[in-house]
Amino acid sequence: MKTRIGVSLLAAASLGGVACGAQNAEVKPERCAPVDAVTMTGVKAEGLEGEYELVLVATGGTSAGSSVTGALRLQPNEPSLRSIPSAGGGARTDASAPLYGMTDVDVAEVGGLRLGEPTSSDPTRPGVLLVEGGERIVLRIGSEANRRGVIRFDGGYFVLRVRRVDAGGFAGNWASGIVEVQAEGHFCAFRLKSGEAGNAGQSEAGGDRR
Repeated sequence: MKTRIGVSLLAAASLGGVACGAQNAEVKPERCAPVDAVTMTGVKAEGLEGEYELVLVATGGTSAGSSVTGALRLQPNEPSLRSIPSAGGGARTDASAPLYGMTDVDVAEVGGLRLGEPTSSDPTRPGVLLVEGGERIVLRIGSEANRRGVIRFDGGYFVLRVRRVDAGGFAGNWASGIVEVQAEGHFCAFRLKSGEAGNAGQSEAGGDRR
């Protein structure tokens, strides 16, 4: 199993304390189990704000069996940037983007498409954009995929679909491709508690990782 633990100097500068936590944690990605059932009733996206250790596990595609680990940060989006453009030129009424952020995870290591810079902290083209619609929450990775004012009909994508949220973080499935799925798998985002960023040994989102 191919696993990357730690972050580059560039990512460390971008993610600050989150990067330090991911670099020092003793991570065992094989302990990130698939989510069997969706439990999203009553979940609000704003509750996912924070810093995480993100684990991606590939189960389909050319890199099936591999995994990658890194840092993830989510923070509130500016009110003016929360709307999602519609094809008609207005804003969608069924979805919004309450959070944005960044990650240093190298999606190529699990066979995913790299769509711009995942470490981008620019809110108009963030490395990570969280989109909420009803009880559905997805995270789009890649600054080009999240560039403000651009409606993508058939471009590449890398998305995390949240299927479970608890006190330890959140988990679900991911997929990447161009129209058709080229790579897929499951993920776990382990919340890093304040003052404990250097020791993320356990999490309810994916079980005991020691």
